[in-house]
Amino acid sequence: MTPDIDTAELVAAVNTVERARHLLGEARDVLGGAGVSRDQEWTAAGSPVQTLQGADDMHRGSGQFLDDLALALGYATAGLGEQALRQRERAGQGFLGLSGADRMARPLPAPTVEALELLRGLDLLAPEFRERITGALEAEAATYPDPAPQRPLRMGTSGLTPTAG
Repeated sequence: MTPDIDTAELVAAVNTVERARHLLGEARDVLGGAGVSRDQEWTAAGSPVQTLQGADDMHRGSGQFLDDLALALGYATAGLGEQALRQRERAGQGFLGLSGADRMARPLPAPTVEALELLRGLDLLAPEFRERITGALEAEAATYPDPAPQRPLRMGTSGLTPTAG
């Protein structure tokens, strides 16, 4: 028996994710237009470079999420229920780029907040992923990269002798 896939749910999800992706792109473009250079301080959580990287990660990740949903919808429309169900389940796990929010300075840009709230409202997302969205929205500060001090390089520990050249 072929599983029954709710194509109306998938269509609604595709439209919601497309809107969220557009908003994440807006936030990325605003941050990118603020003159952030990738040569600036990049090791501090919430720095302009990390914030821009986080916005870019979320925009790209939401694009992959959109692709996953569109593929599930395509399979369902073609009558390939098993494939549609597997792809819908995969899409329901969310996307890797959400971790970009961990890099971003607070408060998050308004378009980012709106996009995350739209995504959090998708019932097809696994509860764990929606909880991660809530955590990103409620975080008071950026958390990545970890502010632990970096260890200085020590010369001579490799057994190799530097050569002049």
